[in-house]
Amino acid sequence: MGTHNLYLTLLGEAGIVPLLLFVSAIVLLLRVQLGAPKAFARDATVAWVIVIALYCMTVQHLLSIGAFMFLAGLSVALAAAHNGDRHLAKA
Repeated sequence: MGTHNLYLTLLGEAGIVPLLLFVSAIVLLLRVQLGAPKAFARDATVAWVIVIALYCMTVQHLLSIGAFMFLAGLSVALAAAHNGDRHLAKA
């Protein structure tokens, strides 16, 4: 029936490097966004990243569900746009 945990599935099937890349992407998104000024985009990104990270503990096929991949991409896009605005303001 499987591990019912995406982290264990990645570790068992792909190895330590993909697992570390996935976890580091989650941590990086949270770290960058929590340090950003308060905005709706920041709050939405942090909320979705936390939901996805917690949901990975109970579902092993999260990366194959289109809705979650869309939300993950949207979170990355919001983080990049918000971070780009900060860098433009400094220049």
